Amino acid sequence: MRRDAVPAAWAGIPLVDYGNLVIMPGLIDPHVHLNVPGTDTEGVGSGTAAAAVGGTTTLLDMPLNSIPATLCAASLNAKVAAIAADPPAVDVGLIGGAVGSGGGGGSGHQSPADVAALVDAGVWAIKSFLVDSQSPNFPHVTPAEMRAVMDGLAGMGNRSVPYILHAELPPSPPSSSPDPTAARPNSNYPGDGTSLVDWAASRPSAWEVDAVRSVVAAAAAAGIPAVHIAHVASAEAAREVAAVATAWAASNAAAAAAVGGSDGDGGSTSASSPSSAARRPRLTAETCPHYLLWAAAEVDAATAAAPSAAAADGGTASRPLWKCAPPIRDAANRAALWRLLKRADSGGISMVASDHSPAADDARRLATGDVRGAWGGIAGLQYRLAATWGAATAIAGGDSGGITSPAAASDDDDNDDELLPALSHWLSGAAADAFGLSPAKGRIVPGGHADLVVWDPSAVGAAGVVAAPESCRHRHRASPYHHDRRLRGRVVATWVGGHLVYRSLALPSSTATGVAAAAAAEADSWVPLVATGAGRLLRRRPDGGVQRVDVLAAQE
Repeated sequence: MRRDAVPAAWAGIPLVDYGNLVIMPGLIDPHVHLNVPGTDTEGVGSGTAAAAVGGTTTLLDMPLNSIPATLCAASLNAKVAAIAADPPAVDVGLIGGAVGSGGGGGSGHQSPADVAALVDAGVWAIKSFLVDSQSPNFPHVTPAEMRAVMDGLAGMGNRSVPYILHAELPPSPPSSSPDPTAARPNSNYPGDGTSLVDWAASRPSAWEVDAVRSVVAAAAAAGIPAVHIAHVASAEAAREVAAVATAWAASNAAAAAAVGGSDGDGGSTSASSPSSAARRPRLTAETCPHYLLWAAAEVDAATAAAPSAAAADGGTASRPLWKCAPPIRDAANRAALWRLLKRADSGGISMVASDHSPAADDARRLATGDVRGAWGGIAGLQYRLAATWGAATAIAGGDSGGITSPAAASDDDDNDDELLPALSHWLSGAAADAFGLSPAKGRIVPGGHADLVVWDPSAVGAAGVVAAPESCRHRHRASPYHHDRRLRGRVVATWVGGHLVYRSLALPSSTATGVAAAAAAEADSWVPLVATGAGRLLRRRPDGGVQRVDVLAAQE
């Protein structure tokens, strides 16, 4: 908008002119591990500062890897207290956990009433694992225990929330084995334990496919309102999700039309309507930038070619940085994931989450390159936008290059313009819809929360480096994104609830005009680099709306 075209009603309101930079809805990351309380692997202040620098204005915090895990009202209160003690820079919503016996046949650590209390306290989803979680205080559920959780959530009717599953289902241990961890991941597998290809082979795609089928069957039988598959790495599993999600959405639409209801996909048909018994769950899924950017064999080859951990690719000792579960798979799988993501409107994976899982260097075994024994999880909260955009404009465009191949500044503005709406959906709109955050978040609309990210999609950084340890806001700065030169785009400003919470040190001189250029010229006196404490705690209202509350007030 030209400055001379500002409506008279806006007189006196400060105007920041960002020139030709892109302004999008603030990003929503539905899968983050801040790991509070009880650990020092991340933290609210550091994690949300990294989120702000990366353009994320809302994140959903997972219930595990903290002590205690978020499994009941008391542990939820402990989480809120930890957030109040280290105030967030962006908005934070909480996810509760549902745990089982860990396959050991015990009674578990949680009652159905505990799960219901978490939902009534305003969490945005409930999360379970179908495989060992790495966290002793978060045992996984068996398929039967998963079904019991679904039955409980289904019984809550309109008060219910999505059920998130870490969907890997390893083969059952032999019936004669007294050890329920006989098929536990991280057990011995072929190879010397330093190869990402070997790690991927130890957790094959079939584990994800079998898990998705188990989740789908249980969800349909229980009649749960919504189920979400976390961090899909397998393209075959993603195809399963897409086929079922599309069929279920069509079935709901037909049932709603038959009784004169809504569109049947998260609409207004009530629990007591004639069609409610026949309604299918809403099925959604996410993938992650690391599955869209990397292939295991490519990383193994690049790190083997590097002379040391200090080299551009980090050397073989850096390989544990890429360890995650489900694992990064092969190049063909990556290409197939991209094809499915770009067809997100037909069901299946529709969003890209970071699955930020921080850990100290010693837990990652960076001194030895021990992939087998290392912590499984990738640190990437700050880089979700640059990594997804870089992958979308390079790999998805057919030019995979290599992890040391610099991103090229694009001169195809038309192609960028076509991709940007899809990017906004993957990184914001889809998560807002899936977890009940819209219309307050995920879109730029009157009455919304005024969460915005302003960024330069053409920026590739000095010497092609967008991500660097010295500018990383994670508590532990080791990240595989620091070793990849294909990341693209730089966040210039992040606004949360109408407040500027982050701005870069300077705006690009070629795009900054008007007030923005003047502000850039005196950047140090304009606003702090990251406005800590500007974020709020998000609670889900009983009616499904969004309550944005001060974290200190949330303790009262």
